[in-house]
Amino acid sequence: PIPKAAAMHDWWLALVACLFGQVVAVDQATILYRQHGDNSVGASRWGWRRILGLARAPHAVRAGLVLGMHQAEALMDSFHERMLPEQAATVAAYAALPFLGPCHRIKTLMNFRFRKHGFVRTAGFVLNVLMLKKRRMPPLATVALNKDR
Repeated sequence: PIPKAAAMHDWWLALVACLFGQVVAVDQATILYRQHGDNSVGASRWGWRRILGLARAPHAVRAGLVLGMHQAEALMDSFHERMLPEQAATVAAYAALPFLGPCHRIKTLMNFRFRKHGFVRTAGFVLNVLMLKKRRMPPLATVALNKDR
């Protein structure tokens, strides 16, 4: 089952495939894909226009990052018993980023080598992770109660 915290169903399925199988590129179209005005996310080219557009909407960029971190938390909730220790540590570290201070965020980003494709995207990712508003870690009792729901 795909949890509500999954930001996008295809992203969720790719994460599960990475955990328990493999992801490979297929050089042929296997489905029809169309873009329309109501797409949540769409294929768009990376260039200066896109970078400037993202720079003008930092809250939207950071909200997207937080969605990914919530998705990592859901991945831990769903599969932590079946993950290898290294996988669990990586997913837990990514999910914990909003709860860390800036110095610990930098250390986590470096230790786990969290990156995006290309220097500019990685620089933007790191900057936006550092600019996330720090969230309070929920008390352990609250976490335990939420897991039972």
